[in-house]
Amino acid sequence: MGAPVTQCWIVFCPEKRHPGLWGCWRDGNCVAIGWPTRKYFEAREKDGWGMARSCLERMKGGDVVVPYLGDFRLGIPGRIKAFHVEDHEWHPTTSITKSRPKGDLGRRIDVEWRKEGVPDPDKIVHIPKTARNGPVTRPTLRSLKPEHYEDLLGYILNSANWIDYPERHRA
Repeated sequence: MGAPVTQCWIVFCPEKRHPGLWGCWRDGNCVAIGWPTRKYFEAREKDGWGMARSCLERMKGGDVVVPYLGDFRLGIPGRIKAFHVEDHEWHPTTSITKSRPKGDLGRRIDVEWRKEGVPDPDKIVHIPKTARNGPVTRPTLRSLKPEHYEDLLGYILNSANWIDYPERHRA
């Protein structure tokens, strides 16, 4: 991950709805964006899903993604390795329940996660209260200014911000 950052994205990982999802993303070297059918997009282009779709159209290999887990918690950043998303492509990314071992939570984007200086899989990053006016409060997917990425990376690399990731053990 030493290459210069060209484009950064923050990707919402709905941990509250799907506990353990971030662990599945990390283990599976991917992020996933879910949305309804094309008809839904055409009817609601200006809402959050339309914004997510617009971002997906601009994403490319080599871009950096930062998973936002909600409640001012972050996963580790990664670089997009493979980007091949179509409206009809749904890739299983996580188990929903023991009886449903494959889920349909979104389109898979293959990622190579940063390895240097980041928490182990049993930890995640918690953004300090003093820094919570930053760019991570919007859901789904959005671009991230390089200076905001550098700020987030500072929190990610600071082990004082690492907390236990209990959801990992529930997946």
